[in-house]
Amino acid sequence: MSQYDIVVCGSGPAGLSAALAAAECGKKVLLAERLSRPSVKLLASGGGRCNFSNNLPEPKFMESFGRNGRFMTDALRVGGRDWLLDFLSSHNVTPVLEDGVHYFPESGCASDIRDAFLDEFKALGGVLKTDLKITGITLAEDGSVSGVETEHGGGSCSKLILAAGGMAMSALGGTSSGLELARRAGHTIVKPLPAMAPLRIEEKMNLAGVSLPGASLSFVAERKRVSATGELVFTHDGFSGPAALDVSAAAYRAFEREEALEIAFSPVAKMDAAKWKQQLEDARSGEPKKFLRTSLGKFLPHSLADWLCSEMGLREVLNAALSNVVIEEFSRYLAAVPLHISALCPMDKAMAMSGGVSLKEVNPKTMESRLVPGLYFAGEILDLAGPCGGYHIQFAIASGRLAGLSAAES
Repeated sequence: MSQYDIVVCGSGPAGLSAALAAAECGKKVLLAERLSRPSVKLLASGGGRCNFSNNLPEPKFMESFGRNGRFMTDALRVGGRDWLLDFLSSHNVTPVLEDGVHYFPESGCASDIRDAFLDEFKALGGVLKTDLKITGITLAEDGSVSGVETEHGGGSCSKLILAAGGMAMSALGGTSSGLELARRAGHTIVKPLPAMAPLRIEEKMNLAGVSLPGASLSFVAERKRVSATGELVFTHDGFSGPAALDVSAAAYRAFEREEALEIAFSPVAKMDAAKWKQQLEDARSGEPKKFLRTSLGKFLPHSLADWLCSEMGLREVLNAALSNVVIEEFSRYLAAVPLHISALCPMDKAMAMSGGVSLKEVNPKTMESRLVPGLYFAGEILDLAGPCGGYHIQFAIASGRLAGLSAAES
């Protein structure tokens, strides 16, 4: 391995962005990828279409990552949505805003995003090497980065950017290798847990395949309410769909901490207890000879209505038999059905990871390690997880650009 100014570990969106930014500054840059081809996970994102950003204002975007979201302030300043849209447009990739929120390439090809970065990086003299796994970091006497070790020998560099991603989706290259490099360099690793993952529920519902267009899930963890509204899909052991994926990182973190977590499930998010009460009263007066579960079928899939009524002992009850007390209790139940997390989702079924390198040990203004001079971080390897919808790729690109610029300029 030759001598380089900067080595970037990982060719996902964070690594591509970091490598390009450093090359733009005239540095000799190596982009090292341990797999046989670059950006495998990026190419699979969004079903191969790549939802790379969204149109949320920056404060809302950062808020979606939780209490540590403001860590990305400087990253978004140099590599945020506006910069990214301009960059892609100038490299013949037309961004399209679908559903008024999410950005995709007009072509519907994730490879266009990769190629925009990779082609420009190579045009500037950057070197991509696949099948190259970085196995160690070499430090100088003063504790700063002086090189890397690989399976094919060592090489020198003055800066190393770890953009190796996390452990999610091992089939697409998810691994703990980047986290292990950071740990061996002295960094604290917040325990990796699944994010953007299906939720595993204790209750046996037998509703696999049933979907709800506007459901909500919510719970309270560390005195903070976490909630998400959107499509929800029943699986053989719980939930999938955007609403489940969006709360999964916080839910699994709370479950891991407390070893238990109750989640309130609302099958129709726009209907609170008062609205359900009115509907039940209307059914009692307007459809007295119908079963309660049949009347609920106006708002819910019949199989779900049947399960909900069965859980409350009301499966064979006619609307005419509903007392005021039962209506009151069932209305509150329908507005917030109590369900319980049963276990962590396997990491290889999660689309992202929460946990990673502790943010306390990384300078958000440069993405440089506070412990090891010359070591930088970008993307999913950091302890910062958001919902689905372009958040992770946008942060990866922004943090990668800041890391690349900072490494080149320092």
